[in-house]
Amino acid sequence: MKNWKSMFIVLAVAISSLAWADNRGGPRSLDECSASATFTLDSQTDDFIYDFENDAESAGHCGRRIGPDATFQLVVEETGLYSISLDYSGRGAWMYLTTGCCDGEQIFPRGLVESYSSIHCIWLEAGTYYLTVEGAGSMEMYINACNNPCNSLGLEDGITYDGTSITFVETVDANSTEPNYNGPWETDGPPCQQESANPDGDWVGFGYYNWYNQDFGWTHFFSTEGIECTDYTIDSACVIICAYENDYCGQGGPAAEASYCQWDEVYLDNSPYPTGILNPFTDPGSNLSVSETKIWVPTYQLEDGAVPVWVDIDAFSDQCAWATEVRSSKLVVYMTCRQIPPSPDGYDLGDLPSFTGEEQPCYPTNTPESGGPANAVFPAEDQVAWLGECVTHEQFPNTVDEDGCDDGVYFIPSSHSQGSWMPGEEVCVEVTISTGPGYQQGTPLYLWGWKDGNLDCDFDDFYEFPEHVASECIISGNEYFAPGPNSSFTVTVCFYDPGVTDMGRYDGHLRFRLLSAGGETPARNGDILNCTSAQTYVDDFLGETEDYIITDLQLPVELLSFTASSVNGNIVLNWVTATENGNDAFEVQRWSNNAWHRTGNLIDGAGTTASQRQYVYVDTDVTEGQSYRYRLVTIDVNGNRMPASEVERVVEPVNTTVNEFALHQNYPNPFNPTTEISYDLATASNVSLIVFDLLGREVATLVNGSQNAGRYTLNFDATGLPSGMYFYRLQTAEFSDMKKMMLLK
Repeated sequence: MKNWKSMFIVLAVAISSLAWADNRGGPRSLDECSASATFTLDSQTDDFIYDFENDAESAGHCGRRIGPDATFQLVVEETGLYSISLDYSGRGAWMYLTTGCCDGEQIFPRGLVESYSSIHCIWLEAGTYYLTVEGAGSMEMYINACNNPCNSLGLEDGITYDGTSITFVETVDANSTEPNYNGPWETDGPPCQQESANPDGDWVGFGYYNWYNQDFGWTHFFSTEGIECTDYTIDSACVIICAYENDYCGQGGPAAEASYCQWDEVYLDNSPYPTGILNPFTDPGSNLSVSETKIWVPTYQLEDGAVPVWVDIDAFSDQCAWATEVRSSKLVVYMTCRQIPPSPDGYDLGDLPSFTGEEQPCYPTNTPESGGPANAVFPAEDQVAWLGECVTHEQFPNTVDEDGCDDGVYFIPSSHSQGSWMPGEEVCVEVTISTGPGYQQGTPLYLWGWKDGNLDCDFDDFYEFPEHVASECIISGNEYFAPGPNSSFTVTVCFYDPGVTDMGRYDGHLRFRLLSAGGETPARNGDILNCTSAQTYVDDFLGETEDYIITDLQLPVELLSFTASSVNGNIVLNWVTATENGNDAFEVQRWSNNAWHRTGNLIDGAGTTASQRQYVYVDTDVTEGQSYRYRLVTIDVNGNRMPASEVERVVEPVNTTVNEFALHQNYPNPFNPTTEISYDLATASNVSLIVFDLLGREVATLVNGSQNAGRYTLNFDATGLPSGMYFYRLQTAEFSDMKKMMLLK
């Protein structure tokens, strides 16, 4: 269908041209052509308006159709971009821009366009042009100069250095030669456009209209020669391409889906995947829409100095309804000169290993001189922000997570068996960010995260799944603002788990960094980082680098229950595990001030066991009548933390009126040699509370008689009894329950 419509439009253009030739005898010569008015254009031309009327009775002499037309002379005094549009009454109007009066080279339209009555930002060299307007009726013509967006940097080629910031710029355009550019290249002509619409279509390259399948490329070269600073870091790099397009996306045209009109894909460094798209935000269907496109370059692609660039013109089309003219390309590299100390003293380093088994550099975790990552160590009174609740800067990398306090990253188990993550599925982490006295309110903080999905010692890959793409850069500089100094808050970030699908569960190598440097923003504000440069950025202001090696990202426990109860004005937490695998400890957290905070000491886990285990924790720092929310976190033998369950409970008064019978878990449990047992009576009852051993023998009678309704707590002293499992049973006429407890001596 698209091919048929394209042929129809091209045929219509051809027929109209023949009709013009038959009735007009061909274009007039310059001697026979005269302009109705002359307009002078320069960079100050701003919304120039000219009113005129084409008389339906008069015969034109330069139009392409039979009917009235008018011709105007445009004298361009300054090379630049200019827009021309018509506001008219009547059934239609068409504009033609040529280099000569009536018979010059046709500059607009070039091929098929959306509108023949509007030219948006066409590039005109200084000189004289002629504009013919067809159509009958009253008309207003608007002419104005366009701002050139391709000069946004305002930087000359070479290296600029202001004592801190270093910027490298290299431009490749039609004036460049090998090895940067060896075009233009001669082709067999445009595949489907008429020669009159595209007279330069036999050539491909900078400054030419490159139509469907007329792709071409060039190469940038990065060099540090001449940089005065000896200690610098590469913060980010990008290729900025200046181009404008001649698009046709009209209904029924060759590209009915307008979004495809902008899909000129850009490839970097011989990658099989496109890095970006030219003019992604330009309105489809506009004519000669000039724009500047920024394509981020991973900093590792600068290592060999060469950055090849390739443009695939009309990547999703086999039609010739539009074209792209590439004017220039700039490679821009931002660097920062730093006074890096001669050793890692004074800096925090990451935990991931520095070398593979072949002794090749792996994750960059060495000294700042070798690429970081590193963050400055501050005195407590000057600390700004970090991940977790406290700061434990590590002067040397560890092979596993061995921090002495909370790292602030919690891995949320998925719905898979044992909570494991799987490649391609959406997974989440919860991150706690804290600030110190050095934080100034309103200062943005940037959170970065990576996961090595194929365990190849880098974080630069991404993987395609049926419905999405998963990048190893799992968090790309999310911006957050803290409530103020000496505060903390918790955020949840979800992403697709990168990895190779046939790996199934796999050991996760992850890195999280809180930085003062911004994300992929369009303007340089301090330092701009991308996912690659943020990995090795040396931060003089913030935080610490948190690394994790997590086995299969599985919960180390099989949790049967996690409950909370109010006993004697305290909150008693109980949990039971069916099995534990490499479970080092449990951490109880309480939610307050928009973040999770550890409460009490760590509780030792059972390591690896297939036996059922029971645990209890009492929170005494509570207020009567308030509700508290708790989370149980598992910590495996490598120090990795994963939330296991949550529970919420209100603190009831000590002598509260109870509405139901209940027997509560003893505390502490296990115990030696005393423990407390609590129970609730909804009504006055004859009560029996007896302790038995494993053989069912009665070893103690704690209560045997009548009691009023209410809550009761008794102390059981097991002095004289051997270690082992015991049971205690509460029995009334209306209620009976039994629980077990462990005596360990």
